[in-house]
Amino acid sequence: ILVNFNAWLTDCGYSDQSKRTYLAYVTEYLRYAQDKGWMPAGFSMEIAAYRKRKRVERAAYPIPQPSDRIPELLAYYDRKPLPVGDDWKTERERLVLLRARAVVHFLFSTAGRVGDAEKIKRVSLQDGRLSECVVRGKGKKDRYIFLTPEAQHAVRIYCDARDDQFESLFISH
Repeated sequence: ILVNFNAWLTDCGYSDQSKRTYLAYVTEYLRYAQDKGWMPAGFSMEIAAYRKRKRVERAAYPIPQPSDRIPELLAYYDRKPLPVGDDWKTERERLVLLRARAVVHFLFSTAGRVGDAEKIKRVSLQDGRLSECVVRGKGKKDRYIFLTPEAQHAVRIYCDARDDQFESLFISH
């Protein structure tokens, strides 16, 4: 069943990742059907899974390559002048730009996920005065993240410019 289903998916032009996903769903459904007693006598989930593993060639998961243009993005935010003025609108624009600088430097230096950046608390980095902290990422696993001096500086300037007591490092303005 699984080998024929995989062949059909291949003939239809599905990607390797889509095929793996659909095969996983069908495999789980077959297990469910077998547990309910809906499968014909003599059907063995173990044999079906073995045949699938034997015939389905696994393609390597594509490793994303970072863009060569990331330094241009960092330079763009670093060169952008801060808005000047004392009114609330200018102050908000200034904080938005400082946050953008801190975020791009943070993500570049840590190779972290956006979800990791969302979870970071100001106290974890002492408002940019620490160069490392622990973050709980995917799979509830703790891992260290390290900031470059440039990222640390950008975070420190952003935190110093904020006039609030919110715990999160990166907030909306």
